[in-house]
Amino acid sequence: MTSSTGPELVFAFAYIIVGSILATCLLTVLKFDIGHTVTSKTGAYLTSALNSACETCLRLFSVADPHSAPKGESSSLSRGYLQDLPHRSGARPTVRGCLNPRQTDQLPTFDKDINGRLRQLLTDTSAKYPESIYLGRSTFEGGNATLFARHRVFDQTKYHGEIVGMHVDSGSMTVTIHPDDVRAVIENGWGQRHPLSSRSATWLRYSTTSAHHTPKAGTQVILYAPRNQEELNLIEQVINAAVWWVGGIDSSLRKESFC
Repeated sequence: MTSSTGPELVFAFAYIIVGSILATCLLTVLKFDIGHTVTSKTGAYLTSALNSACETCLRLFSVADPHSAPKGESSSLSRGYLQDLPHRSGARPTVRGCLNPRQTDQLPTFDKDINGRLRQLLTDTSAKYPESIYLGRSTFEGGNATLFARHRVFDQTKYHGEIVGMHVDSGSMTVTIHPDDVRAVIENGWGQRHPLSSRSATWLRYSTTSAHHTPKAGTQVILYAPRNQEELNLIEQVINAAVWWVGGIDSSLRKESFC
């Protein structure tokens, strides 16, 4: 009888490696912070090592080309919200990271309190539609200020969770929008696909989230930080598009009403 010890050892080793990486990611998703337990340089080093290992693993599931709109993504809804979105001037900024993607250049300089302006924008939006959305803290991206939907309105979204989330260290945002609007935002240069908006990453996030509330694959984008007041006004339009897609609220209506 031919021995199968060799292949078995290979598979066992592979399972250990993959299991270790997935466990690291799970601890990160669950906000496990070893630095609170080991208050030393060693603790900080281990935390950094865990984050690095998690990022390495997540890159295996991440979007291959974040600057291209997903192919084949569509909805039975006839149109998106951002049909007249203009083109953004200049080159795209750099965005790094998978679990907590952040814009690292072209940061806002026109307003020292841009984070306050963006947060106020989210606060005003939630106050306008209190029965449909609310302001909370992100479950995916480090507790940042985030708009949530109270109800699932469109079956196509398969989701009634996070609508818009702030990135306080860069002025960029994560938004969940209609597939047509994803294409409009990316092709006009206002943002790029969230690294974890691929089908495989969406499944991973679904599997590691207790409430199983994750956006439909291909509908999350990183919206670049505004460089001036005009771009800040445009960001408000994209936020309205996200509120409409996930929360079912059309900002063109005077009263709060589901679409």
